[in-house]
Amino acid sequence: MELDAIKQLADAIREQTLHATQATTTTVLSVSAVAFKAPQFWQTNAKAWFIRLEASFNTHTPPITQDLTKFHHVIQLLDSSTARRVQAVLENPPPVGKYDSLKSALLNAYEATQLQKDQELLNLNGLGDRKPSEP
Repeated sequence: MELDAIKQLADAIREQTLHATQATTTTVLSVSAVAFKAPQFWQTNAKAWFIRLEASFNTHTPPITQDLTKFHHVIQLLDSSTARRVQAVLENPPPVGKYDSLKSALLNAYEATQLQKDQELLNLNGLGDRKPSEP
């Protein structure tokens, strides 16, 4: 009879250990999912913001690789005026490539083209004969 009691006790301990291990694994996965941090969208330097964001995706544990997850993270990091500029993509994202579509829309909305940059340089008028340091 004592042998049966010992076997039952050993089985009970194994079951408790299994449940404790599963609970710990679930807790660790939940904490890592919450730990993702990224700055709000940088309207003044969208390209650099995406470089930083993608580094955060890659260094997160586990790395964030799913298109839909990346898409949702970007949406959470947009203020209302930025979201308004890409609202068409937010309301009707493509079935595949949601993140890349939103990224392209944001870069198109906030990154000046080379032509725009060149025109800005050419339009630095108003100096006349004055030096740039003169008022």
